[in-house]
Amino acid sequence: MDETEGPRIKALLSATIRLHMLTLVRQHIAWYLMNGCVSDQAAASLDDEFDQAVKDYVPFMNTAVSGLGLFETSNRVGPIARDYVAFNS
Repeated sequence: MDETEGPRIKALLSATIRLHMLTLVRQHIAWYLMNGCVSDQAAASLDDEFDQAVKDYVPFMNTAVSGLGLFETSNRVGPIARDYVAFNS
């Protein structure tokens, strides 16, 4: 199995799609509400859903950036961006 297969990649893609779709719905929530596509209750919980999707995406960030084919360089990002827990300890 290469690095483009497996459960971790499936989880990355699922998290990416979910975050992207929630972003699109948030951007156009007025249209969805006016056309009855989203209930008032769902719209009220949309920000919480989005915040949770961002938190769920965090473990995949380094994999996603690596998947873009960018070179790993120490000066591209600060050390805190890679592992803030270790940086703060």
